Parts: sequence; structure tokens; C-alpha cells
Amino acid sequence: GTIQNANKVVVFSKEQQEFIRSKYGLPLKNIFIIPNGVHEAFFKPARNYKTKKSYNLLYVGRLSAQKRVGILINAMSYIKSQVQLTIVGDGDERDELENLVLKLSLKNVRFIGFKDAIEIRKFQKMNDAFMLTSELEGMPLAVLEAMASALPIIATDVPGTHELLSGVGKLVKSSSPRDFATAVDELLGNPEELSRLSHNSRASAEQYTWVKVVDSCETLYEDIMQ
Repeated sequence: GTIQNANKVVVFSKEQQEFIRSKYGLPLKNIFIIPNGVHEAFFKPARNYKTKKSYNLLYVGRLSAQKRVGILINAMSYIKSQVQLTIVGDGDERDELENLVLKLSLKNVRFIGFKDAIEIRKFQKMNDAFMLTSELEGMPLAVLEAMASALPIIATDVPGTHELLSGVGKLVKSSSPRDFATAVDELLGNPEELSRLSHNSRASAEQYTWVKVVDSCETLYEDIMQ
């Protein structure tokens, strides 16, 4: 097949590298990791949190089955903290998700629709934490951009997010809305932990600047030319 005969295969992460190695039998030296890159405009200073009466939560991404935004919306029914969820993005599940909000009588969820990068940065600045409930990811750019903006990340512990966020964000092993809600409440009730995760996000995002991604590309091409 095409992959088996490739001189080099480019993947986002070590998890994907191992998957290609095990599935197609390619040697690791032929599987090159080049992660997604984050534009410098997204980078903001780490935040120091204090106890607040209410918190703003942010989701940015497609409204599709893979993203499982329904888990996040259902979790809003169980979160005890006073929160507002802003959903930025569009997709084929939008009508279904908006109906779910109505069915649950949630007054603290709003859909903003698709926004460009400049507008997304404004939403990042206005919010306190970033949510992700996907069942599978490659290397989600929306999460990298949220990390660069120093937002604490709460995400389901699944392939793609595990490698990116292990030791950086708060990973939830269960896909249960109740368990996700508990994780949100635990984090929002701990300003010191919020601050720590903000610093983690910002520091980790430094690995994914476009300068470093370009360096990786140059290294790949030099290797191929040899």
C-alpha cells in the first residue's frame, strides 16, 4: 500500500506514530512527528485565579458526533458551580444540540456559531476554562490555541488528548456527564489548581509555536534529501 511504500510518513503525535508502526510495520525512523502549530497571536500570559461567584466555560470546535458535545451539555445539568458555557463552532449536530439545551431547560448555554481566529481570541480572553469531550482526537488545534491563551483545559482522557494534556490539563477518564461535571466542580472550586493549569497550558504551548513546527519540517526535508 501507499503507507508501506512511503519514504516518510508524517503524523501529529507519538500516539499516532506508534499506531502507524504497529498497524503497518514501518520502522519508527520512517514515521516523522510534526505537530500542529499555534500562531503567536494566541499566546497570552498565564493567569492567576481567585475565587469567583461564577465562571465562564468555553468550547471551540465542530458540532459533530466525534466531538460528543452532547456530553458537555448534559454535564451542565449536574455542575453545581455557577457557570456559563459558550459554544463556538458549527456543524451537522447543531440543531440536535440546541434542542438538547431546550429539553434540559438550560439557561446557561449559548451557541455562537462559527467565528474567525480574531474573534476566537476574544472569547478565550473572556472565559475561565476550556472544555473538550471528544471520543478521539489527532492533535486538536482549538486546544493548542486555548493552551497558548493560558486557559486551563478539562478534557476526556482519550487518544489524541491524552498525550497532549497528560500532566498539563485535567483529564476525565469517564465519558459520563456526571463525572465530567464533578471534574469541573473540583477544578472551579480550587483557584490554586486553576492557576497551576493555566501556567501548565501556557508553558506546554511553547512546544507548538510555528517557528518550532517549521524547524521540524526543515529537518524532515533535509532527512529526505540525504
